[in-house]
Amino acid sequence: MRSALSLEQVNAGYGGVQALSGFSFQAQANVLTALIGSNGAGKTTAMRVISGLLAPNEGHVMLDGIDITRSRASERVARGLVMAPEGRMVFAAMTIEENLRVASLPARVRKHVEANLGQVFERFPRLAERRGQLAGNLSGGEQQMLAIGRALMAEPSVLLLDEPTLGLAPIMADAVFETISSLLGEGITIVIAEQNIGRTLSAAEHAYVLENGRVTNQGPGHQLLKDDSVRETFLGLGQ
Repeated sequence: MRSALSLEQVNAGYGGVQALSGFSFQAQANVLTALIGSNGAGKTTAMRVISGLLAPNEGHVMLDGIDITRSRASERVARGLVMAPEGRMVFAAMTIEENLRVASLPARVRKHVEANLGQVFERFPRLAERRGQLAGNLSGGEQQMLAIGRALMAEPSVLLLDEPTLGLAPIMADAVFETISSLLGEGITIVIAEQNIGRTLSAAEHAYVLENGRVTNQGPGHQLLKDDSVRETFLGLGQ
């Protein structure tokens, strides 16, 4: 299976605080790869390094075999590496449709704005029904739909989802994972950082467990679900 995205021995942090230490991982093409761990484990830092929002102190970021470590975030988006960030980060004072259109900045997608907009509205009918409503008036689940839809407007080949179910009701979290399954079926590579461990491992082809900025365990998602240390630490289940 081809590796679409990889990090090699990445060290990164904020000021004098090291958030990732010797972090390496691979995301295979057209499957779901997960980064799991508790709050502060380094998941969001890893996503920021991958997306280009944070430059690593050491190590390399590779996309389809090309070293993009020093590429700006906008250049990575142009290559098809797109993130829906933690906290959704929608533009509250703009309408749903305006939020989606503003994501169509990469030159390679400008000719497809209307077609892409139609596809997003078909995927998320609730957004279509409320396209003229301000994003700030949406529920958390609706804002997450919008955040994913906005990322899809940039036509990603690799989609990064940072804590997409955080703060959502179970029914909305289920909807997020249904969307993920649909996108995988369309050939999009997805990397997810999540604290919703059970659902994430059930869906992930491969997963990495992070603790204090280091990978402490990895393997197929279904195998990690049976791992005693993972079950005890993250699911509260003893042996």
